[in-house]
Order: sequence, then C-alpha cells, then structure tokens
Amino acid sequence: QILSDVIRAGYRPLIAHPERYGCVQEDPECINQWYQMGCLFQINRGSLLGRFGRAAQDMAFSLIDRGFATVVASDAHSGRMRTPWLLDAYELLEHEFSPRAARHLMRDNPQRILNNERILPVKPAWFE
Repeated sequence: QILSDVIRAGYRPLIAHPERYGCVQEDPECINQWYQMGCLFQINRGSLLGRFGRAAQDMAFSLIDRGFATVVASDAHSGRMRTPWLLDAYELLEHEFSPRAARHLMRDNPQRILNNERILPVKPAWFE
C-alpha cells in the first residue's frame, strides 16, 4: 500500500537492498509485483560481496541476472562503516556478469537518476 501511495503521489520508488528483505528471500515473486508497479531496485555492494549472508548474496545475484536490478550502490553509512568504496563491486560485476552490466548498474543508471532521466525498461525474467 505504501508503494502505491508513493507512486500515486508522482514518485518512482527506488527500493534499497531488496535482496536483504526476509519477505523477498522467502517469496521473491513480490519483486515481480513491485516491478510492474514501476519500482526500481538498488542492490547493496555488501550483499554482492557476501557481507550479509549467503541468502542475500544469492538474491542479489539473482536480481541482477534476471534483469531486475537498476543500480548497485554502497548503502554507505559513514567513512568507516559501509563506506562509499565501490571498486570491488564494480570488478565483481565485470567478472561475474559483464563489463556492460557493471557500467549499466554503476554508471549509466545512477547518472540517469541524478539527471532525472528515464531509466530504460528491461524485460526481466519473472520469479515463479
């Protein structure tokens, strides 16, 4: 309901680290619904690197692999805790997915968001 209210108010939600949510790990089909509503998804660097456990890491990889991920970001809290350092995540994306995926998730889409430009739609592989 909250997402619907935000969308009705004229905003497009960017859901931070959905791979870490218990509800997503237990029932990933909710991602399909949120995507159809128009939500975007930010994958957490720490999740990709396994810092929030195997379930979050597996879901992060799945969201990227299926085409749901919009951006990968640091979820920085300070200069010492969950820092804004991203080079390791960029290199992981290049290696595990492709250089194009790394650019798309960590340069192109974040720049589009900052410029208030449209995020290019993709046809994700639905969770079933």
